Amino acid sequence: METPNTISDETRDVLVHLYDYAYLARHPLLTRYQHLLGDNIAVAVQRLRRLVLDTIESLQPRSSDQAGNAIHRARAYVILYNKYVLGQDTAALEQELSLGERQIQREQRRAIDALAFALHERLTVLAERQDANHTHDALRQEIARAGTASEMFDVVDEIEKALASVTALAQQYDVHLEWRTDVARIAVPGFPSLFRQLLVAALSGAVRQPQARRIVVRLRRQRDGMQCSVTLVWSPTDAPALDGFPPDTCRALAEALGTELRIDQAKGRCCLAIVLPIPKEEYTIAVVEDNEDLIGLYSRYLSRHGYRLVGLTDSTTAVERIVELAPDAIVLDIMMRRVDGWELLQRLKAEPSLWQTPVAVCSVLNEPELATSLGADLYLRKPIRPTELLENLEQLLR
Repeated sequence: METPNTISDETRDVLVHLYDYAYLARHPLLTRYQHLLGDNIAVAVQRLRRLVLDTIESLQPRSSDQAGNAIHRARAYVILYNKYVLGQDTAALEQELSLGERQIQREQRRAIDALAFALHERLTVLAERQDANHTHDALRQEIARAGTASEMFDVVDEIEKALASVTALAQQYDVHLEWRTDVARIAVPGFPSLFRQLLVAALSGAVRQPQARRIVVRLRRQRDGMQCSVTLVWSPTDAPALDGFPPDTCRALAEALGTELRIDQAKGRCCLAIVLPIPKEEYTIAVVEDNEDLIGLYSRYLSRHGYRLVGLTDSTTAVERIVELAPDAIVLDIMMRRVDGWELLQRLKAEPSLWQTPVAVCSVLNEPELATSLGADLYLRKPIRPTELLENLEQLLR
């Protein structure tokens, strides 16, 4: 079992043999922590030496140190660096620090104790990080084995299932759960089981927080997606020092789910927000255009923004096809063979099922007034970029 004296003795021993590869290769400190430093002995020795040197550097005085602490840190750093890194002897240290031999010995013991403590802390952090990585890897493998498939799922339903799973735990910790939403049931694309497990992990982690008094789960629609938030509420007088919240499991599940976690902490509360994408409503756009390449360009771009584009290159049958499609909007070229856009526009507006369907006229001609007089809702001069077409369609469909 490690004791403070053992750690300090081992640290002193490493310092004395800092550049002795053969000695460090069989040192107890390296043997005990080789699983953190690397399986290859040569690499492990280099990493141990680097870790010791970095830890020595971390002992330099900080601007926030009080005067007394700053003096001790400065002496500790000079002794450790000059003696064990540069190889300076005790006499030179006495002269540089203006201290006697006994004072140097006392400061050296303090310096080694401080280094041993800092080194032990760093090794502990490395061990915790490795354990967390192993947990994440195991979780990812389990998710992959489950073969979860993306599907449309009801967010409200999954939230209510998650709340039911942690109700008993919340009662055990005397934490009050609240569920609020002004959103009707809505389906989003994704992985329902992963979302539910993410929410269960967040809720159970929140319930276990010592200062938690109340946990509010809220679902609301925002511009960038559907946001489900888990908010811890505690007394403003309690110190908001959270212990491992959100749990590492949440981050691994969020990564697998492909969603975003946001943390917002303020006095008396901490909010973990899970953002889910909202599928945009798909609009059907009929494009009457005899240039197939242009139709393809528009289709590829608009399909990424929630639009289904149907190209109609034959103006003689366009009206009949549009009646069948019942599109949300129509984009109409003017200069076409056999039946031009002006005639088509008049026919479209004469159809009882289409007279309210918005029409955007796109042409190289400069005739916006004529288009408006025949019932067009928008006039766009060619050439028109896909981004510009998207902006105008969004305006047209509001």
